[in-house]
Amino acid sequence: MIPMSNSERNVVSEYGAWLRTTNWDLFGTLTFDPARSQHSAPSRHNVLLHYLNSMEQHYRRQIRCFWAEEKRWSGCGLPAIAPHFHVLLACDRRPLAPDYPKRLWEDLGGKAEMRVYDPCLDGAVYCAKLIASPDANYDFVNFRL
Repeated sequence: MIPMSNSERNVVSEYGAWLRTTNWDLFGTLTFDPARSQHSAPSRHNVLLHYLNSMEQHYRRQIRCFWAEEKRWSGCGLPAIAPHFHVLLACDRRPLAPDYPKRLWEDLGGKAEMRVYDPCLDGAVYCAKLIASPDANYDFVNFRL
């Protein structure tokens, strides 16, 4: 990852602090399998939205999400790692458990690591670290500002 300037570090710190104010249920990393990693950013985003919509249908509740896509490229223009999303997930009425969201992503996109959000591990700041990238791709879904 490219070293950050002080102003970029401040942006990440401020976003992380703000994200920490939400009671997240889950922190996850959703990685695309190699066959899908060559898909365009919009098509990867569509898979993520389909994933979130499928969860809402399953739980019959609105799912709140902050996501940031991480992608690194080698010097020859090929991915150095598979593109993946870091996500924070929450459901206002019923806390989410990691099993179903993990299995669902594995059916749709590839590999998933999903765990109960622990504020002490600071997954919010970890997700926010990507905001400072020049080609940052992140968004809020069903988020009340």
